[in-house]
Amino acid sequence: MSRVSIPAQALPGQLVCDFELQREDANTILDKLKAALDAAAGEASPSGGRGGEAALMCMHSQGTDYTSVCLDAECNTRLMLSASIDRSGNEWVTAHSLEIDTLLAPKGRFPMPHSAAGKITGQNCLAVASLHGFGGPLAETCVAAYGGALVVWPVGNASKPGASNVATPGSLTPKALWKAHDSLITCLHKSSFGLFLYSGAADGKVHMFNMREKPNRPNAVFAQQGRITGICQLNDSQLLTTAGDGRMVVFDVRNASAGPLKFAVPDTKPIVRMAVSPFADSVALATTAGIFTVDLMDAACHVVPLAPTLRTPATALTWNSSTSEVIVAGGPGAAGTISVFRQWLSPSS
Repeated sequence: MSRVSIPAQALPGQLVCDFELQREDANTILDKLKAALDAAAGEASPSGGRGGEAALMCMHSQGTDYTSVCLDAECNTRLMLSASIDRSGNEWVTAHSLEIDTLLAPKGRFPMPHSAAGKITGQNCLAVASLHGFGGPLAETCVAAYGGALVVWPVGNASKPGASNVATPGSLTPKALWKAHDSLITCLHKSSFGLFLYSGAADGKVHMFNMREKPNRPNAVFAQQGRITGICQLNDSQLLTTAGDGRMVVFDVRNASAGPLKFAVPDTKPIVRMAVSPFADSVALATTAGIFTVDLMDAACHVVPLAPTLRTPATALTWNSSTSEVIVAGGPGAAGTISVFRQWLSPSS
């Protein structure tokens, strides 16, 4: 396992090196700096250590008037969607351009309906997902969670967005709205194995909706204890979920009432972030105390610690699809850093 920490707000090429500068001579400091730079170029590069390219580069940034808690990029409509709240407390789905000439430029905003079910005090719009890949009447639409409701918006595309940047609260009517949960919806997942939409809530329930039909009630219900923090359909028969009870659970999609097929408990602490590997053979988990990977090919779900202790909360987690490196925002590094891990799973027992 190796790690390189990169400041999230630093200029491209800047690194936070994992050593402390004590009272050492200049040559020793330069040697350590060179070693850290070599690690960044060789151990955390997109080419897997071949070519010496930087692991992460800042291509572009865009200031906004919102705080966003969820992003979903839809390349075919060339829109980046986000669940956002503005400085006045109004909640929106905001859209930004993914076109090269107007990268990240604001393209429109969609106000959350005040009549949505299950609203709570505080931010209610915590998740958004593009439904464009489902095609048909769901082309160029997205779904957003708002309280216990799900709201579908016609977002259009980067050339012809479905709303303006000056839309006002209550000014637009959604394409569809239905009560999906009795508590706050915390995450969404669109399946790659059919027209299925999954929603997870603060009460530990995961609901599956078949989007071929009018989704008045769920087609299946899966349950954990505690707030649902991650959902992913691994294949045509398995669903992975994570929750505040500290468990990662794999269910049989075809038989929700059968209970878990297998599970893992990394450190008994609440799981707050989850990311499944590109081949769905492993999952990276961030708890309130550490970063771990779990071997999904192992019936016992072998757990490998990447960072058993954290300096700051892990705010995001993803995989480099070219190298199988795990990328973490926050967590092992100081606030504002991104850490890149190369990990090897131990042989399954």
